[in-house]
Amino acid sequence: MIRRVVNLEDARLVCDSFKDFVDTNKINHFGDYKFDPETLFLAWGNVNLLVNSCVLVASFTDGGVDAVSWFVIGRDFRINETFAQSYIWISKNHKHGVQVFLGALKVLYRKNIKLINVGILHNSPYKDRIKKFLLKNGFKPEDESFYIKL
Repeated sequence: MIRRVVNLEDARLVCDSFKDFVDTNKINHFGDYKFDPETLFLAWGNVNLLVNSCVLVASFTDGGVDAVSWFVIGRDFRINETFAQSYIWISKNHKHGVQVFLGALKVLYRKNIKLINVGILHNSPYKDRIKKFLLKNGFKPEDESFYIKL
């Protein structure tokens, strides 16, 4: 069942499930920083944040969770608009991955969010496939990000 996560029990299940279907040693942000589901829950495990500051949609199965689309809502004061930034979009079931992403977009639309930003990890083996999907669904390229560790 695909649904929005708005309570701590489901948020805990989502974060705990990452270790079941994600090789956290292969998902690297900024080079060699490893994906850390526990820190993720500690930072976002608050009902107020789940309801007001993000949109988290997950595919719940008998075995746990097999797809997650998580957006963080923010304000860009340069253009005076509220936007949503894709924070996590990951799945072990392609069909459910698309469904949770589209489900999150519907929630964002109902929240009157007009701008959506989705980044693609440079080292993702699916980056070309994701880019094609986004372009097909009306997304436009915006920027290219770079980082350095000091």
